[in-house]
Amino acid sequence: MAEPTKTTDTKGKVIFSSQRNAVFCFVVNSDKIWLEQQDTKKQWECIVSSANDFALKGAGIPHAIVMDYLAMSFGCISEGHKGTNSEVDLIEMSDNRLRLDFSLKFAISGVVWKPEYQFVLQPLEVSETQVLEAKLVDAEEHLERLHAIVPAWALGGDDRIVPRNQTALQFAALSGAKLWFYVCGLAKWTLERSGTSVDTAIEWIEITFYKATALAAVSWYAVWGSVKRAGGAVRNLVEDKIAGKGGYYPSH
Repeated sequence: MAEPTKTTDTKGKVIFSSQRNAVFCFVVNSDKIWLEQQDTKKQWECIVSSANDFALKGAGIPHAIVMDYLAMSFGCISEGHKGTNSEVDLIEMSDNRLRLDFSLKFAISGVVWKPEYQFVLQPLEVSETQVLEAKLVDAEEHLERLHAIVPAWALGGDDRIVPRNQTALQFAALSGAKLWFYVCGLAKWTLERSGTSVDTAIEWIEITFYKATALAAVSWYAVWGSVKRAGGAVRNLVEDKIAGKGGYYPSH
């Protein structure tokens, strides 16, 4: 489990019980809570100078302890664990705001105490370029995950034979991700120079991605006849990616 401190950020991805259809990226530290909806790239933030400002009646716990427990609660959810001493959930409010409900549980001499907090997160303005850059990061992470599942024989020159359908599936997935990443980079370049609407660019990205994967699906029948040839193609794709030839690689 992530171990938060007062000087570092606790980061990860979570799914809240009341928001089952959405994945949120989070950053929690000693004075801030930040959330981003992974699909829409909408962002929210709550500056927490004092946890007591967000406490319901009868809380009164030192600020640093509250924020450390909150960070640990996010870490537990992120790693699929259910905390026994705290609960956290996300509630939608009016004006595109979100409310983070957080409760602690202390048992002393058989007496249970449950201090509660409600942190209101305000929406942040996100530029079109920031949205596209965030989608580029998602594409790069997806490519890294696909890279990790490419069989060792494809990267190391091993001549062992593997099932043809597995070869085609992994090769198509890696190729499709690379193509998608390339058009994302191209769309960003176009946006910065022509003022194109981000909605138009993203729609074009999605259409291009689906066309690329559809083309890949009908092309791999030829690949099935030559496992060694497929392995060489995968190696080239991975080498291109490592060499930085696949497009624009943004940083947070």
